[in-house]
Amino acid sequence: MAGGAAAVAHAGGVHRGPRRQRPQGGRIVANAFGDTRIPATPQRVVTLYQGATDSAVALGITPVGVVDSWLEKPMYRYLRDALSGVEHVGLETQPNLEKVAWLDPDLIVATRFRHERVRPLLEKIAPTVATGTVFDFKATLALMAEATGRESRARELMQHWDDRVADFRRQIADKLGDDWSQKAAVIRFKSDHVRIYSTGFAGSILSELGFEQPDSLHDQGWGMKLTSEENIPVMNADVIFVLLEPDDPAIARNYRHWRSHPLATAGCRAERACLRGGCGELDHGRRHPGRQCYAR
Repeated sequence: MAGGAAAVAHAGGVHRGPRRQRPQGGRIVANAFGDTRIPATPQRVVTLYQGATDSAVALGITPVGVVDSWLEKPMYRYLRDALSGVEHVGLETQPNLEKVAWLDPDLIVATRFRHERVRPLLEKIAPTVATGTVFDFKATLALMAEATGRESRARELMQHWDDRVADFRRQIADKLGDDWSQKAAVIRFKSDHVRIYSTGFAGSILSELGFEQPDSLHDQGWGMKLTSEENIPVMNADVIFVLLEPDDPAIARNYRHWRSHPLATAGCRAERACLRGGCGELDHGRRHPGRQCYAR
């Protein structure tokens, strides 16, 4: 950070370190916070949610500040090399604005979903752009690319993504034949309930790949919160992805409790499978042809 001894100024209650001379000019970027004037080529970027951090790294940007990951703290293993030495500025849901200010960014990438209430403070620290949600990775990548002048790289990444999606859809249609397409459910176990998602990051990916939602999830918004074993039929699908948080005994107990229920175990055999985030159960269901349950 440029400057000598720290003369501390106030930015709407946020203490700010010594300021660099900001370049004049720049351009306007439309985003969920409105139209934001940003430098032509931002050099010091702070990302305030995980999707923004992922997009920054994919575009070849090393942020000066990032928020902690949700799991594998302080940062997911797949990003640790790329973000070695980068400052952490707290949680996605509660970033440390004073630390953000001391990093003297010339661009902050936030999300209206998480940061609407602190928007005035963020905008006093540095030009701030925001997405509307946290799960739309394409919107995040596009905004990050536009704000940093890396649109060409973003187009390359999206072309690579589109090619992989098309290849997957061809291969799975060839492999499954008349059994394609299939209904897929994404289930997350918590300590005292189970969530089944219909939208969000995972849902959008599965939809693009050609999977369909279970019938029980139509018109359910983000999904459903299930608190009783009587709701197990709601989870019925051809493919079930089970999300588990590693090293949480309460969640592990709840998972074992639910999957031991007769409605969940009828006709299933289990194998062990290690996926990213730890080992989980890989259940090959026999109640419906081709049904598989993946736990990670």
